[in-house]
Amino acid sequence: MASTAPANTAFETIQLLARQREDIVRELAQLSETDCRAPAQWAGIQRNVNFLLRAFSLHELDHLQHLQKLVAARGRSFNEPQLLLAKAQALRGELLSLLLSLSDEEFDTGGPGADDWSPRQIVEHLLEVDAGYANNIRNAVAVSAGASLTGPGFCGTRCVSETPSPIDLSRLADRYSVTPSVVEDLYARRRAGARDAELVNLLQQADRGGLDAERAHALVAELPER
Repeated sequence: MASTAPANTAFETIQLLARQREDIVRELAQLSETDCRAPAQWAGIQRNVNFLLRAFSLHELDHLQHLQKLVAARGRSFNEPQLLLAKAQALRGELLSLLLSLSDEEFDTGGPGADDWSPRQIVEHLLEVDAGYANNIRNAVAVSAGASLTGPGFCGTRCVSETPSPIDLSRLADRYSVTPSVVEDLYARRRAGARDAELVNLLQQADRGGLDAERAHALVAELPER
């Protein structure tokens, strides 16, 4: 096993692993299909670059199972927040691998549609929304524990204390005969940057046809601004 310079903490060592992987992915993402056919050695056997890439991509599975076994042997199990965050981190890995394959020019170029975001805009949006979700979760847990609200909300410009109360959103739900949790979800999505057309579509799907398009648009229009 290759040795690494000792780190002060477990977290620093994990950061080293993450940085190294990002550097490797950024470099290897520039390979072409022709490069994949280049001869290469693996355990003394003649293979090609494509084989090595496949082995590289699957190697993590061996040690994921190894780590899960170690954790289980210590009587540890993952709770729901940890499982959900593991899924989020896995998806972020896929997103980062795509981003790392882009040139600076591609990173700032939008899509074919007039409203299509560039990769940079997507990253900026994710930075803002990640911080917003984290702060809202922290504040919710703090309030539940009896502490006061602190920290910015989803857009980073409004405090969570400015968020409409559940009673306000419940009244809006009552006026349109919609489940309050649906309205709360729509409001959270609006603050996270969702467009009105997307919210209307989600509302009609959640309400299973109970709201016509006109009333769905009207409800979305009454949602508090993000």
